[in-house]
Amino acid sequence: MKIPTALSLLFLLSACHPKERSVEVPLSFDRSDFREGDVVFRRGRGLTSRLVLGADPQGVFSHTGIVVVRHDSLMIVHAVPGESPDGTDKVEMEPIALFFHPDKAVCGLQMRFSGSSELAKNASLKAIQLYERGTLFDHSYDQQDTLRMYCTELIVFVYRQSGIDLIPQGGTEISLPGFHGKYLLPTDVQKSTFLYKVKDL
Repeated sequence: MKIPTALSLLFLLSACHPKERSVEVPLSFDRSDFREGDVVFRRGRGLTSRLVLGADPQGVFSHTGIVVVRHDSLMIVHAVPGESPDGTDKVEMEPIALFFHPDKAVCGLQMRFSGSSELAKNASLKAIQLYERGTLFDHSYDQQDTLRMYCTELIVFVYRQSGIDLIPQGGTEISLPGFHGKYLLPTDVQKSTFLYKVKDL
């Protein structure tokens, strides 16, 4: 679904939080600082990020992903439009440093599941499965369509499949041109009582 032209004006509503730290150089990450199933957030630089923040004025972050381990390397699985090398909007997997590359991220946040580490690991394995299936990006932002995913939907889906509903209230009610109903915003995930802050990135 193409984003309505009227909605594109919403980027004017969002501005960087004055206390945010801008990422200026590529960051390096120590594997010991992360666990499988950690949820990471970033505030992006592009129009899509501004649109998300326009729909979520209380939010600081516009995108989210989940930490996985692939071939002994830290990776992030996330559903994102416009970043696939082959031009297909789908679930992607990339090194954590690339997810937070200065071209993509103004600032970030790392959160962790407060329960069993095995459950969190299981959620990360389910995220890898979505990537391996070539799951397409959900341009309709429809939570009922589990064959396609948008970023926050992916996080909630893999944890729900592992036995935990991170957002039992179902998301935030939105009424904007082309968007009416409940949507899962980054703020909804960030406020989950099942997650706690590890650190700012």
